[in-house]
Amino acid sequence: MSKNNIPNIDQVIDEYKSLESKLKLNFPSEFDMAEVLADNVIEPSETSIDKVWRSIWEKPLYANTKVEHGNKWIKKLETHMTDSLNTWGYEEELLIRKIGKTGKNIDFQIIGKLSSKIKDLNIAYKRLYTIQCAVISLREMMNNNPYPLAFLMDEPMDQNYPFKKYMKQISFGYGWGAISKLHTMADLGCAVKPDLHVCRTIHHLGVCPEIPTSVENPNLEQSIIINLACMELLSGLQKRFPEERYRLRSLDYILMRISLNSLL
Repeated sequence: MSKNNIPNIDQVIDEYKSLESKLKLNFPSEFDMAEVLADNVIEPSETSIDKVWRSIWEKPLYANTKVEHGNKWIKKLETHMTDSLNTWGYEEELLIRKIGKTGKNIDFQIIGKLSSKIKDLNIAYKRLYTIQCAVISLREMMNNNPYPLAFLMDEPMDQNYPFKKYMKQISFGYGWGAISKLHTMADLGCAVKPDLHVCRTIHHLGVCPEIPTSVENPNLEQSIIINLACMELLSGLQKRFPEERYRLRSLDYILMRISLNSLL
């Protein structure tokens, strides 16, 4: 991809600023939240693995469902996640096995001391299994590095950022598709999560003309194109408005909230 992928970048920035102004006028609290998120980005090379893990295990609970459902499941599960890095994936404590071919509960087996409590949460077993796969992967990665996701900050955050390479290195296994990986990277300040609302705003701005406007659930390649375009948009905003402290995490949130609040 070229370094200048966005056609008519100046006009795109003007339209973004217009939408941003509408959001600020009608929903000012959204900007407070965007700044809070950007200020609290988790630095993967300096933050304890426990804090990074909290950001990671939530992601499968948001996959392919409404945010309110994900929030409900997180609230149910969080009291059982305190020591999950040391207990999940072990037969004595909690082990989830995939024994069938589909993602239905009947195709999973849950054993261990915590099994009855986890089953009573009424969370789809495939989501719990996806979390366990990440636990096991992270433990293996921690054998070589106490900060296993520090590599995400090895390269500059610009239009040459190696998304595909790094997403392959986030090898969490079952259930960890492109969107879930990018959602994790977004919390670490190095990606946007191209959910349907971000996609709608992106299509409106015209920053990814190679992606059909009907696409609201992008594949891996399309997700990377969207992220690289957002890097370019961010760079353009930072150059034109240096006093406004534009950051990728806040841009991700604002792009999403513009669509969610029906401003397109």
